[in-house]
Amino acid sequence: MSEMNLSQKLLQGVALRMRLASWGRRWRLVFFVLCAIYAVPLLVSRLTGYWMGQFVPIHLPILGVIALGISGIWHRRPTLSDAARRLDQHGNTRDLFLTWTMLQQSAGEFQPWVRQAAESTAQQFQPRQIIQFPWQKPFLQVGVALILLWTGLTCLPQLDPFGKIAQAKDAEESTEKLSQSRRATKDRLAELVKSEADPSKTSDVEKALEKLKQVFSKLEKSKPSENKGKLASEQKQLGKLWQKMTAEKMAEMLKKSAGEQAFGEPGHETMEKWTEELKSGNADSLKKELAGIQDSLQRLSKSKDPGEQAQLRQELKKKMQKLKEFADQKLENKGLKAALDRALAQMETSKREPLEQEALDAAKETMKLVQQELKQMELNAKEMKELDDALKAIQMAKKLNDEGKLETDQDDGFTTLEEYKELYAQLMEGREESEGEGTPDGGGEGQGMPVDEDDSVKTNFKPEQSKSAVKAGEILMSINTKGVAPKDAPKEDPKVKYKNLVRTVKEGAEEAILQEQIPPGYHDGIKGYFNALDDAPQTKEK
Repeated sequence: MSEMNLSQKLLQGVALRMRLASWGRRWRLVFFVLCAIYAVPLLVSRLTGYWMGQFVPIHLPILGVIALGISGIWHRRPTLSDAARRLDQHGNTRDLFLTWTMLQQSAGEFQPWVRQAAESTAQQFQPRQIIQFPWQKPFLQVGVALILLWTGLTCLPQLDPFGKIAQAKDAEESTEKLSQSRRATKDRLAELVKSEADPSKTSDVEKALEKLKQVFSKLEKSKPSENKGKLASEQKQLGKLWQKMTAEKMAEMLKKSAGEQAFGEPGHETMEKWTEELKSGNADSLKKELAGIQDSLQRLSKSKDPGEQAQLRQELKKKMQKLKEFADQKLENKGLKAALDRALAQMETSKREPLEQEALDAAKETMKLVQQELKQMELNAKEMKELDDALKAIQMAKKLNDEGKLETDQDDGFTTLEEYKELYAQLMEGREESEGEGTPDGGGEGQGMPVDEDDSVKTNFKPEQSKSAVKAGEILMSINTKGVAPKDAPKEDPKVKYKNLVRTVKEGAEEAILQEQIPPGYHDGIKGYFNALDDAPQTKEK
């Protein structure tokens, strides 16, 4: 039995090596065919620009794997008879092993002799001697094919006669920009929502106004000096807070006057209306405009009519541009302007057919951010209005305190600053009516009262006097000379010079109110001072 196994093992080894050789030859053939098929569209892509980016070096090993799978299915599978013929041919054994493979189907007395002869002959051969694998030439052929394809992938110049590459790059850049804009919108929206949802966060304005309300509630008519110090301290703190908010959040809206934009420009009246509403802490008109934009976006995303889509895009672009100009020119709100810039860019991207729906979805998300930015801006405007009212209330309280007319027995049960402001306003009206009671026509001398002063109170006042004259410009150099002045030299009237100086300083103060952000609580005092200078009687020369 062992002798028969030796002959059988020899034939099975030869058959296996014959099958591997057949598989290798078929793999090489299939690989060459696949390389040729791959080279055709590669060459077309390089010459025309079509399918750009579809051909990469990683495809080369993939071609080899595909060829391996196809050749594994499609190759010759030799039998023991095929192996016996190959062995008989190689060893010149006169069909000994082929006869051995047919013993099962034949009968006769020669079978033992055939088995013995096959067993003794099998000891002289090895399968690797019968079937050899010459690898040098096949590997060289495969290597040349790989080098040619690699060279085509990496070195063949890319032509673009039909502009396909430029379109593909443009589409890729648009997709990347759209993704970046959506990430920026998402991050900013999350930041605003988190800030709004934080219950432990109390603004500095709320704290300052609550403190002022407590100060108002503790004012006593019998302590004018103490009242004056408290009110001055609160006015200083609120003034700093007002200037800080003006510089950081609402500067341009409060600095720019209504006359800076010429009448007749498109959207002028609407922008002025939005500005005035925001100054009073109201953004209803802006919210209505924003709701219209969101509704148009929703209709655009559902519309299938090209004509309607073009009209809606035009309307949306116009409305968004108007809001952007308002945020830039009147508010200088960077967050709102950046959001509207992204929305406009996304609307332009939506014109591209592959990115239409994605860009419209991004624009909807951005308009939600615009809504949140507007909500934050409305809150800031309300705080600015509250600070403005508080400073005016302090100014009235100071005037009433200086004149001894600060009635503190009427504020029992007051819970808001608005109630204190109304009280002080009523007291100011009563003071003005009492001052006008001299003659039937309201003229005559006023009934002034001496102001209570306590010189023992220590303050930080430093008696200093400017060493330079009040003037608009700066004198760089002056020269005094001796001699007689020319007869025709103009003589400058001191009164005219004084009036010119006062007028220059007054104009500078008015400019400071507009440009340097002086708190509203000081506006009346500054204007009243210069008005008093204008109305002062001029002394007659003797």
